[in-house]
Amino acid sequence: MITMGDTVRSAFNTLREFMFQRVYIPEDRGLQGRTARKIIRLLYRHYDVNRDEIPSDYNVRSKSEDAAAVDFISGMTDHYAIRTAEAIRPGIAAPFTEQRFAL
Repeated sequence: MITMGDTVRSAFNTLREFMFQRVYIPEDRGLQGRTARKIIRLLYRHYDVNRDEIPSDYNVRSKSEDAAAVDFISGMTDHYAIRTAEAIRPGIAAPFTEQRFAL
């Protein structure tokens, strides 16, 4: 079995803690994090009402209609989710489309 020594494990844990405090969590709380949550909510509400737009194989594989919507959305790439959300509600993804992505 390959394991980390105490020094390497300590350094790894220090880096991991730093990344969560300074990179991952602050990004989630920023404008893009809030926008991402709005997009996910919009997509779920849309597919909850428009279940016929979910590919049929998701309905076969999933345990329920709600799970099919969740599975479909969770399988989307970021770019596809943004494009889809923009088609449903233009402007919702502005923090992403204005800075990073050319749709």
